[in-house]
Amino acid sequence: MGMGGIAAGSSALVGSGAFTSVSANRNVAVAVVDDPNALLGLGGCEGSPNGQYARIQDNGAMAIDLSESNNQIDGEGVNPDALTKIRDVFQIKNQGTQETAVWIDVDPVEDRVEFYLHEQELDENENAKIIGYDNRVCLDVGDSVCVSMDIDTRGLGSDFTNEDGVNNLMKKLGDSDHEMVINAMAGECPVEGSEGSSEPTSDTLWGITRGNGAGELKSFTVPNPSVDSEIIDFDDSGRQNFPNGLAYDPENERWYYGDTTDAGDGVLHLYDGSVTELQQITDGEDLAGATWDDGNYYFIPQGTSKLKRAEIDESDGSVKSVDDVVDVGSNMTLGDLAIAHENSVLYGSSSSEFFKVELSENTDDVSSSDVETIITSGEAVGKQIAFGVGDDGKVLYGHDANSGAWFEIELDGGASQLDESTETFTDIA
Repeated sequence: MGMGGIAAGSSALVGSGAFTSVSANRNVAVAVVDDPNALLGLGGCEGSPNGQYARIQDNGAMAIDLSESNNQIDGEGVNPDALTKIRDVFQIKNQGTQETAVWIDVDPVEDRVEFYLHEQELDENENAKIIGYDNRVCLDVGDSVCVSMDIDTRGLGSDFTNEDGVNNLMKKLGDSDHEMVINAMAGECPVEGSEGSSEPTSDTLWGITRGNGAGELKSFTVPNPSVDSEIIDFDDSGRQNFPNGLAYDPENERWYYGDTTDAGDGVLHLYDGSVTELQQITDGEDLAGATWDDGNYYFIPQGTSKLKRAEIDESDGSVKSVDDVVDVGSNMTLGDLAIAHENSVLYGSSSSEFFKVELSENTDDVSSSDVETIITSGEAVGKQIAFGVGDDGKVLYGHDANSGAWFEIELDGGASQLDESTETFTDIA
């Protein structure tokens, strides 16, 4: 946990805090070190010119200083009656040994000083809040985020002098201690309603309708599965279980799926408002079970047990390469895959088992020892699966493509049937 006070005027924003303490109901040895070297590393944002506003004080604590006391800058403070936006000021880095959730608590909560993650920090189209536990961000070991800030002095006049004669915006706003607390807590990931550190778990899932002449891409909402609307009718094959191999890229709003063309079976397609036939990515088998993770389309060709990965070019959605990942030991027959992004675990449901695979960024690092059969019978077997938001957080949903029934699947293989049923989908994502 890092803690700091804020003394901010139209000419000063100063934080005087540090990584402070760790406590547990057992014997603990704790070393106190300077912020950049602590288990929660705090310091100026690396590579950002605005990182100079975050300085390390003589006591080793990080301070956010936009005043004349900061000899790293030329100015004396922010402008009165203005909204000042400063991108990528300070950095929070997980230098511990396990995934950690981080968030900021700041007082006063009057929307005059706002901390957030800039959209380009997340490769997203909008900024992300980091104030408050509900806006916590998960950091893997060694990962970091840069925090941006807005300071709003509009409508506050120009006199920010407190009773001690110090120009101080925070005293203008109230009488509290004006603490900024940077919190870090292990065991709080994944974020409720989140698939990962920056990916919100969707209450919208997608499915391809099943049946001869069907093949429509439709959206449906969870946690109470209900079909919303048709996106497009893909069907050009007339086969009951195809198109299939559906996966959704949320960052670029692209759907990928497999279908048969003149080039043969197992041809990957892209839909982003129009359909693009990409290329055959199997050895002639159909595409059935598939899922998406961080620029990669994972799939198991129909009737085989070989998990493969197609790396996708973000710029145009084309296939850059196709690599073998691992033999999962169970032939995929109209099953499905889903990935828990926060820990890179792939779950699979085939006609014979429910299994998982511990993934790695380097496909060569995945071996048979990373594959585990969870159960070989029960409602988790033989389902179309996808992660989505539930009543109590993130849920792995299972869909019976024959009956239209829906299930909540526990990651240990347990499952409970939901009250709702829908039309049948040959694949969901």
